[in-house]
Amino acid sequence: MKTASLLIRTKNEERSLGATLTALFDQTLPAHEVFIVDSGSRDRTLEIASRWPVHIIRVSPSGWSYPRALNTGAGEATGDFLVCLSAHCPPAHRDWLAHLLRHFDDETIAATWGPSIRRWSSLAADAQPVRQ
Repeated sequence: MKTASLLIRTKNEERSLGATLTALFDQTLPAHEVFIVDSGSRDRTLEIASRWPVHIIRVSPSGWSYPRALNTGAGEATGDFLVCLSAHCPPAHRDWLAHLLRHFDDETIAATWGPSIRRWSSLAADAQPVRQ
């Protein structure tokens, strides 16, 4: 069975982290492990995270970047696959993780993307339009 380590980037995500963790722990395919990679939250983000069976990794806000946060979490992960998401983008449905991982049965697939619910933007950069 394929296992997934989930990496959730956070900074001041108290408004959305609870809903995202609820959706993740309600998946039909459970995650192998969940990491919260936090970069200096000053709200209740870490308090909310501590209510769940997650690993909390703190990274310094100075020198923080998306890649550094994800690489830090990836260095701790032990699952077969890494699944990265932002705290304000919960999975759209209960089969989200299973649907992401099933594509890796095809050896020509290197990455997948799945639907999430975009509740609001927590960073100005996230508010920019995305083109595919």
